[in-house]
Amino acid sequence: MQKVFNMLRQNRGSSLIEVLIGVMLLVMFAFSLYTSLVYVLNILSRTAGISAIHSILTERVEFIKNLNYADIGIVSGVPSGILPSEETYVRDDRTIKLTFFVRNIDDPFDGTIGGTPNDTAPSDYKLVELHGICTTCPVGTQEELTVRIAPKGLENSTGNGALFINVFNASGVALKDAEVTIINSSTTPPISISDITDLDGYLRIVDTPTSTEGYKISVTKAGYSTDITYSPDNPDNPNPLKPYATVASGQITSISFAIDALSTFAFTTTDYLCKPIANVNYDLDGTKLIGTVPDIKKYATSSKTSATGLASHLLEWDDYTLDWTDANYIISGLTPFGSSTFTLSPNSSISRKYIVGSSTPKSLLVTVIESATSALINETSITLTKDGLVYVATSGITEVSDTDWSSNNYTDKNGIDTNTNPGSFTMESSGGIYPTSTTSWLTSRTFDFGSTTIPKFFSFNPVSQPNQTTLQFQIASNNDNSTWNYLGPNGTNGTYYAQDSIISSDHESKRYLRYQAYLSTLDELQTPIVTGLTISFSGGCVPGHQALFSGLTSGPYDLLVEKSGYSIFSSTVNVSNNTQEVVTVLTPN
Repeated sequence: MQKVFNMLRQNRGSSLIEVLIGVMLLVMFAFSLYTSLVYVLNILSRTAGISAIHSILTERVEFIKNLNYADIGIVSGVPSGILPSEETYVRDDRTIKLTFFVRNIDDPFDGTIGGTPNDTAPSDYKLVELHGICTTCPVGTQEELTVRIAPKGLENSTGNGALFINVFNASGVALKDAEVTIINSSTTPPISISDITDLDGYLRIVDTPTSTEGYKISVTKAGYSTDITYSPDNPDNPNPLKPYATVASGQITSISFAIDALSTFAFTTTDYLCKPIANVNYDLDGTKLIGTVPDIKKYATSSKTSATGLASHLLEWDDYTLDWTDANYIISGLTPFGSSTFTLSPNSSISRKYIVGSSTPKSLLVTVIESATSALINETSITLTKDGLVYVATSGITEVSDTDWSSNNYTDKNGIDTNTNPGSFTMESSGGIYPTSTTSWLTSRTFDFGSTTIPKFFSFNPVSQPNQTTLQFQIASNNDNSTWNYLGPNGTNGTYYAQDSIISSDHESKRYLRYQAYLSTLDELQTPIVTGLTISFSGGCVPGHQALFSGLTSGPYDLLVEKSGYSIFSSTVNVSNNTQEVVTVLTPN
């Protein structure tokens, strides 16, 4: 009996697996059937939509064929006529958008305008294009129809001219399907044309009414820059390089336009701790001109960074210069390395991070690169000397400091006085007497470097302490702003940092840092005192190849740059501007 029972259990298990497999196959079949059905319905819908479009196109072509030849044209277009530029129809519950294009064609059979022989009546026939698209059908449901219509008799000379528009990209390659808008309000009737260029990048408007500096032309394309003609009567640009076009009788006016894919220039302004610096004023100018005497730039803007320290510009290809116009700030670093002038190619992007500091008169930013490869060189010793004054810095290393612990500007404390003398802290006393049997301590505020960094050196003031007093420090760091384990220079909690100590590598690649100060005395009348504390660091938002000297005076400085493995660089730098930069080039030994 047990054997039979086991066989039944096994059969029941097999049946369940078979059912699951069957359900899975059924789901797969149903999904495949659904996908096929959707595909078939899309094809049927697209086919019905194309049929509706074709029906409307045919009807409109027959209508156009029965018009007077003089009426075949676009309202406010060239040739001018009674046809609208767009129409919308509803056919079988489908919305059809119809676009009309009518062009005069100068057939070379009898010569061309401005050619040999010169055709004084260049409007030989009209080319009518109708573009239809179903806006309520699946994507791609569209149809086009083209028809040529000639006059019954010989064409007559109208005394008009021709307007040829040539569009190409930044490399000089012809650009088809560029969107061209032509407006002239001085003709009768006024002209307003929206058309596109052909495969050769041309839009040829034949039999164009004459006009002196009357044709306003704009050329663009989705995602591309714009090139236009400019009014000759604008006092802000009195001498445009490309004024409104003139069309003369029997003459061809040919105008070239260059457009290309737009590009992006974006940057952020932060401090050394990666905190955004908001509302920093700047000017961004290109070099292309649209007018002369005076020079009028095509692109010139004055702006400021956002509340998050971000600025972004959609620009055409050109050479640009970024000038900082905010008197409250100076640029103390830049990543990646670059200058205030940069070249933007079509369909490209440049992203930069500017490190911003509080403005002080006469600052010098020193950048260090290698001669052979132009590679950036980090942590280089840089010395400035002038009139016996010596300024020393190491590129890529900056510092944070604590100088005031009053008003609870710390995390925790025990037996510490932070308020009696703001700008310092000591042991607490009772009637001028300090405890000699206990150790007082203070836990600092949290230093947020904004990114993972490498703490380098630890120092504090004053350097010397009263006899029989002890001042010691430990450091804790993490990336979660929560786990604090205070360690000394050998990476254990049994050692302590002294003056000008190298910080242990245990704290590398950490974002958050605190220190803990331990104060004790054997003399009840003496206490250790802390008036300032400095932690130097690299990484994060500190450009490793640059160092900033601020608070300088005008005049020549001797500049010395040293790095192991490289020849010493020496030069003289004349500091004359409030913000100034010098690039030094080191040669490998």
